[in-house]
Amino acid sequence: MLSRYDGRVVLVRRTDDEIMCTPSSNISDNRANVLLMKLLTHRYPKLFNDCQDCVEILIKYLDSPHDVAGNSSGTLVSRTKTLFPVNHPFDETICLEKIINNLRENDNNTNYPSNLGENCDLITKQQLVIYLANKYMEDQSSQHCAPLIAELFQPGWDPKSLLQIK
Repeated sequence: MLSRYDGRVVLVRRTDDEIMCTPSSNISDNRANVLLMKLLTHRYPKLFNDCQDCVEILIKYLDSPHDVAGNSSGTLVSRTKTLFPVNHPFDETICLEKIINNLRENDNNTNYPSNLGENCDLITKQQLVIYLANKYMEDQSSQHCAPLIAELFQPGWDPKSLLQIK
């Protein structure tokens, strides 16, 4: 059903969830990871088609929590230091430029499946994958039955919001 919806989405992953982590209680087995993977591969197939490295970097990224309550290991740049080569650290500016250019090429419309990532090199694709994963999913350090914190109740990310920045 999520693949038929083109609107804003935010997925909330509970990092200590004992119910949604199958077969173990490990964050890498959290079912929200599967939802995010399906969402991203549907909306941005050009980032994943024939690119196992993009799938692998997303899996590595999802193996560590990054919650909004301040329990994360810092900024997106600091959390991704081990994912990218030293000579190609995560660069949010490149991601923003690529997404804005993609929107402009599509008359400022968000169309899914998107052609974002077409004609991009591997490092750029991987950085876009991590940027998008960070936009579409939030973590909360809690177990299954704990209430979600109020900060998580927000509209999901809209790529068109970037057009208002520039």
